[in-house]
Amino acid sequence: MIKTKTALVITILIILFLKITSSYATELKWEKTVQSAFYRAMSEKKKILLFVGRDDCGKCRYMLTQVFESEKPPVKALLENNFILWFSDADKNTEWHRTASDLSEIPLPLICIIDPDSNDRVYEDRTTGIQHSPDFYSRLLKYIKKGK
Repeated sequence: MIKTKTALVITILIILFLKITSSYATELKWEKTVQSAFYRAMSEKKKILLFVGRDDCGKCRYMLTQVFESEKPPVKALLENNFILWFSDADKNTEWHRTASDLSEIPLPLICIIDPDSNDRVYEDRTTGIQHSPDFYSRLLKYIKKGK
């Protein structure tokens, strides 16, 4: 009887732990096309963060798994609450080319902030390569609409 109660308590604790931790383990939602990114951004009144990368790019994986998922500083929360995220594979589509038209070479990752309300739809901010969480967080703060 005691073993059964102990097993039941342990099971309940495990279930509660998994439920609590899974609520924090949400993945960032990435749009895959320019149309879906602009549609969501315009309807939600948010700017777009375009991330151009490759699956086999170590710097791209670092940005996706370390910087964008950062809790300290809260890059992930800032992205989730204030931007529409658009991922574009550097080799599989060309929708992102407009944001890199003046670059002679494109070091990955390429990261752009785009205002969907801009008539010419060019980037407001563009950077390439690895960004460290504190610097990236500060950079993003400049593009959040005041009074939101």
